[in-house]
Amino acid sequence: MASTAPAASKDAAPAATESAPAAAAAPAAGAAPAASSGAAGVSDPDEAVIESNWDQVVENFDDMSLRPELLRGIYAYGFERPSAIQQRAIMPVIAGHDVIAQAQSGTGKTATFSISILQSIDVSLKQCQALVLAPTRELAQQIQKVVVALGDYMNIECFSAVGGTSVREAMAKLQEGVHIVVGTPGRVFDMIQRRALKTDHIKIFCLDEADEMLSRGFKDQIYDVFQLLPPTTQVVLLSATMPAEVLEVTTKFMRDPIRILVKRDELTLEGIKQFYIAVEKEEWKLDTLSDLYETVTITQAVIFCNTRRKVDWLTEKLQAREFTVSAMHGDMEQQQREVIMKEFRSGSSRVLITTDLLARGIDVQQVSLVINYDLPTSRENYIHRIGRGGRFGRKGVAINFVATEDVPALRDIERFYQTQVDEMPMQIVSWGKQLLKRGFDDVFFLKDDQSRGEERRGGLEGWRVFVQGGWTEDSWLVVGSWLDGLGRKRNRGNGMGWNGMGWNGMGWNGMEWERRGLVRNWSRMEQGQERERESWEEDGGVLFSFF
Repeated sequence: MASTAPAASKDAAPAATESAPAAAAAPAAGAAPAASSGAAGVSDPDEAVIESNWDQVVENFDDMSLRPELLRGIYAYGFERPSAIQQRAIMPVIAGHDVIAQAQSGTGKTATFSISILQSIDVSLKQCQALVLAPTRELAQQIQKVVVALGDYMNIECFSAVGGTSVREAMAKLQEGVHIVVGTPGRVFDMIQRRALKTDHIKIFCLDEADEMLSRGFKDQIYDVFQLLPPTTQVVLLSATMPAEVLEVTTKFMRDPIRILVKRDELTLEGIKQFYIAVEKEEWKLDTLSDLYETVTITQAVIFCNTRRKVDWLTEKLQAREFTVSAMHGDMEQQQREVIMKEFRSGSSRVLITTDLLARGIDVQQVSLVINYDLPTSRENYIHRIGRGGRFGRKGVAINFVATEDVPALRDIERFYQTQVDEMPMQIVSWGKQLLKRGFDDVFFLKDDQSRGEERRGGLEGWRVFVQGGWTEDSWLVVGSWLDGLGRKRNRGNGMGWNGMGWNGMGWNGMEWERRGLVRNWSRMEQGQERERESWEEDGGVLFSFF
């Protein structure tokens, strides 16, 4: 992936995964967790899509009576506020109930049972106390990484027992003693049979994606594992669907389970133009953002970072460069967050830097641009972040800053959502500045996937450029098929040229654009092609307006 980043900045950002300060001490054990108001201005978007026979809803991690070192791990991982399923399922699991959570991917179910297990573990007892089964090696290893990250300050040992790895090494590790085992049914059952994995102290048994496991033919192995567990073992089952095989498991091995149904998330990527900027190095992101901020005119924008510390750092750096920005994260007092959110909703604050605190439940209709300064640590949060710009049928733009080490995460997001994130060349910013110096008031860049590659130069293949203002008065003028620098203009067969004073010729004929399906409602004018700005936004074709 080619890089067009600016020179390295001296302002080095905190690492995207840097841990947050230690959380305040948890409430006394046994205290009833109070339902709190959560983030300022945040309504629970999933309230209407939750069905449960458990009434308690806890909207903040701080109100769950979690041990302080676990809270610290939760915040260091980047979580700010529990998702809908976490608000409802963590407490009954901690209380010792059997729980059935019917939930799709992306609802936060992995962290739900991981947090519950970590809260229930006796760290001083180095024996397997929780067993998690998953249908694939990849998922099991992913779960293990989440558990390790959340339990980073607890001195927890979590082992991944999956096929395709050394049996001898697995046995040695298990015999040393671990607190939690995450694995696939075949390897876990094999370790139990070999007496490497002892089940005497297991108190929580979790089946993740139970429907997928049973559909893969693991039923007998799962049942065999069940039979070898202590009779008092608590069972937590997660499944996207409830086919007969899953229902059979719930009736045979669960006692009066709490049931929580999270319906499919309604957010989609429809209407969101997605781009990435290749910055190569993390330290180049600040200068790239500064260039964008200087030139891009936006209604309102949200900039996402992964940690509270990064939010504070970025806010300080931008304000030092005399950019007007505000910030909000979970370390702030509730009253302060309410004021910031009120200003953002009213439009008096236009650019807000935040963590995933804003990734759910914020309905700010004017948000037209989302910038992922850091790609989210959880790919499921991607849709909740950039969905801010597309709410209520509005069009929006999402720009992802991608350093070299971020490329695998971006590709993973593309595969997960079956979408394509196009590169946005940084030449757009520099050329926009130069066109403004020529006397134009507005410069628009339109992503045009139907354009012919041989018409492009200078890294702007797939883009068309439009200008307005100055000598064009109120007309929109098409800046031809492509730009080859700004000192001269070339165009195939359209007779246009840059003469230093203005444009000669008309560029693309409006009817030709309409025939190609690129734009609509053009009208011929003496000095160019006119189009109302509102109709551009309705088509989602306008990326930026430079002033």
